[in-house]
Amino acid sequence: MKWKEDCCMYLELAYDGSPLLGKVEVEIDLVFTRPVRLLKMSSPSCRLPKTGRADLDNMLKSVLDVCQDGGLVKNDNQVWCLTGRQWHQSKDEEDGPQIRIRMKELE
Repeated sequence: MKWKEDCCMYLELAYDGSPLLGKVEVEIDLVFTRPVRLLKMSSPSCRLPKTGRADLDNMLKSVLDVCQDGGLVKNDNQVWCLTGRQWHQSKDEEDGPQIRIRMKELE
């Protein structure tokens, strides 16, 4: 899939270390373009929680696959704790989807 290849490329540019080998704690924020209905002056300018049709658990699994394929972790079964959130971008963020990954290796 093209998007996975693109994500692996960006991950490899952002992380030049060795794959993490121990148990890891992961936070993933998926940020989506704000729909027109939320661009009104009356809606808050900050990020807003996104709910609806997108299936968060499947998206998180895909991101973890990218973390493995991109060399961030040796195997995605190392994930001990996983937090995932979906957002509509804030009004001042650059338009377009974003994936933010925070990963911490546990002792």
